[in-house]
Amino acid sequence: MCKTMGQTRYPYRTFYVAFFIFQAKATPSPLPVEDRATGVGAPDDGPYIYMNDIIKTLRDADAKATFFFNGSNFDCICNSAAAARVKLAFDNKHQVASHTWRHAHLSQLSEPDLQAEFSRTEDAIKKITGAQVAMTRPPFGEYNPLVLKVAGDRG
Repeated sequence: MCKTMGQTRYPYRTFYVAFFIFQAKATPSPLPVEDRATGVGAPDDGPYIYMNDIIKTLRDADAKATFFFNGSNFDCICNSAAAARVKLAFDNKHQVASHTWRHAHLSQLSEPDLQAEFSRTEDAIKKITGAQVAMTRPPFGEYNPLVLKVAGDRG
């Protein structure tokens, strides 16, 4: 079911998230604390091996993030270790969202292929967490009218 792309895993992601937490916490704001946004970053391309460290960093900073998960990029989201990382993010009250199944260039896909990219990841996340995916972040930020139509038709 899953085939990884064999990409290198980079430890910079933990520092990326920690930097945004620091910036969010250190920036003065005229708003009372309870009115400030808690989202401080949007890690994508996971679940990857640094998830536990990122979630701990977020927990220590009393911050929340949106995690955009692939179905089969670094590892298959259905594998027990990867699924446990997705569940950990969800159980720690972070938003879990889709970054599509294969991290494909969506603007180059047919409608059936787009449906598969969306549905396979959404189905896997729902199976792992019990929650319906509320949003998708298109890989490379690429989209076209067909991608918008398919995404819109999905709700």
